[in-house]
Amino acid sequence: MADESGPTQMLAVVIDSDADEIGASFFLDLYDQDPDQGGDSVLATLTGSATRTNYAAVMLDSGLSAANDTIITVVTEAEDSASVGWVVIFDAATAGNILMSGELVNPQVVTMWNGAAFAVGALQVLLEPDSFDGQWDFSDPIQSAELLTAGIF
Repeated sequence: MADESGPTQMLAVVIDSDADEIGASFFLDLYDQDPDQGGDSVLATLTGSATRTNYAAVMLDSGLSAANDTIITVVTEAEDSASVGWVVIFDAATAGNILMSGELVNPQVVTMWNGAAFAVGALQVLLEPDSFDGQWDFSDPIQSAELLTAGIF
C-alpha cells in the first residue's frame, strides 16, 4: 500500500482548571463536543484505540499555569475522519473520572490519514494555586508579576 499519510493538523487549547497543580495523572482524550453536553470521545475513531496516554510528564507546571514542553502527537495517521472540538483530561487510561476539559481554540475535522498534534505550549492549563482566592487583583504588583512570569498577562 502506498504511503497515504497527510499533514499533521495542529490543535490548541487553554483549559481553565480548578486544580492547583498538574498531578501524576493527565490522560488526554479528544471529544467531538463538550462532554458535559453529551459529547463523545473520538480517540478510537482517530487512533483505533480508546486507551488514553498519560502526558503528565510533559506538562511543565509554572505555578499559575502548565503547558506541554514537548510536542504531543495524538495520532500520526488517523484511521478515520472525526470532528474534534474538546480536549478532556482523565485520571485513568480507560474509564476513570474527568479531571478537566476545554474547547479547542479552533475546533476542526481531523481528516483520515492526517495526523493531529499539539505544538510546544499549545496545550495550556490555567491553575488555581492554594493561595489564589478566586479573583486576580491586577493592581497588586505581586500578582501582576506572577501573571507576567507565567505568560498569562
